[in-house]
Amino acid sequence: MQVSRKPARFIAKAIITTTLVALGSFGALANAQAASAAKVRLSFSSALGPDTAVNKQAKWYMDEVAKRSGGQVQWDEFYAASLLSSVDTVSGVADGRADVAYFASVYDPSRFPLMDIGFVPMPGSNSVGNARAWRELMEENEALQAEARAAGVKVLIFNGVASTSNIVTKQPQDDLAQFKGKKVRFVGPVTTAIQKLGANPASIAAEDIYEAMERGLIDGIGGTSIESVVGSGWHEVAPWMHYLPIGNYASSLGVIIGLNTWENLPADLQKVMMEVADDYYRQLPNILAASEKAACDQLLAAGGGTIVYDLTNPVAKDWVDGVGDSVFEVWRSNAQRSRVSAEAIASVEADYKQKLLAHANVPNYTPGEFLCSARSRRG
Repeated sequence: MQVSRKPARFIAKAIITTTLVALGSFGALANAQAASAAKVRLSFSSALGPDTAVNKQAKWYMDEVAKRSGGQVQWDEFYAASLLSSVDTVSGVADGRADVAYFASVYDPSRFPLMDIGFVPMPGSNSVGNARAWRELMEENEALQAEARAAGVKVLIFNGVASTSNIVTKQPQDDLAQFKGKKVRFVGPVTTAIQKLGANPASIAAEDIYEAMERGLIDGIGGTSIESVVGSGWHEVAPWMHYLPIGNYASSLGVIIGLNTWENLPADLQKVMMEVADDYYRQLPNILAASEKAACDQLLAAGGGTIVYDLTNPVAKDWVDGVGDSVFEVWRSNAQRSRVSAEAIASVEADYKQKLLAHANVPNYTPGEFLCSARSRRG
């Protein structure tokens, strides 16, 4: 297995190789057996580092596929944008520069105007439930399926990450009003809500966040999980996380495979990959809880912690009331500008709201920001 953590000047494109053997009258049978048993080498790309939550989940998935295929599937892993940058991820997977990759809809919203609804906050939802809900959305909503096909990709799993409805800063902010005038990294439709808070959203690629924060180009990092903050090392420059009462979001992200790559895989390997996906969703509450606790430990060790704002705060309530339906309206407008039909927009919005709330109650899972807040100490 090859693992690249840093940008490389020359990276050979990983390809799927198969060996066909023809032996006399048994040629057809031998060819079929060889195609099924041949080693398959797949490249995995991510713009984020290997220790981020989404990539740890991707790594779990890849390791399980390798194990359950009896070593038939092997992986070459490229992290920290060493193969594809965030903005090149979807096109790069579709055209075969990488076989598989971590993606988020906001990396390429022009290709995913419908799926980008995952970056609209949904009050009452949670991370585990959101991932399971998106699985059903992709299985049942024809408009979302068509969008993925048009982009040339298939979603293998949706990541379940800790709540991204937060702002990360160097120092703790006791009140939401303190974010007024602050320049904070945010992407997606939620930027509308952040503007109503009085902050100034800045669109910065994930791979550029650390330097921007370190150099003071931004005052905070928004829309990221506690695991990604720690896994990317951002807690070194911003150890305090402030959770916003507008609902969880950033759920339309996961692991994709190019359609051409998928269609050229033997049927037995496709079956293995989907069976591993099934098990991933079952295991997700335990995977997520463990990663959230570990991330909290490191956040506290860095002198930070988490602060959870709720609607008992008058400033918070006024802000949420003022946001209203505006973020959904931004998503609708973006989709309309992308020439998506009104019917598709309506079906995706209705299904999104229904599915996320239907999966909101996950037994034996408490969102990590609440557990970490109880352990955090200010002053």
